[in-house]
Amino acid sequence: MKFYIQKDKNPVKSHLAITPAQMDRARDQGIPITPSNVNPDLIQDGTNNPQFEIELERQRGIDIAELWQNAETSRKRLGDFKKIQTRKQAQAQKTKTE
Repeated sequence: MKFYIQKDKNPVKSHLAITPAQMDRARDQGIPITPSNVNPDLIQDGTNNPQFEIELERQRGIDIAELWQNAETSRKRLGDFKKIQTRKQAQAQKTKTE
């Protein structure tokens, strides 16, 4: 029977974190533990522009049916507004030609 060792795609790297004991020793030596003292390559803050918005349908107290009805009402009003605007533009062009 043969066993194959599979290599990890992301091998474990050591010394990427400061242990509480290391923090205690650094504090005793007067070294502050701040991000400026830590190698910046070791810190992963995530994205540069995080989004903290919760989708409207996932927010608390939102009725999905009411949300849908409001969206449909807004869509209808926008369509009516576009119709009115095209009528006004047509009338304005008609008066210019006369």
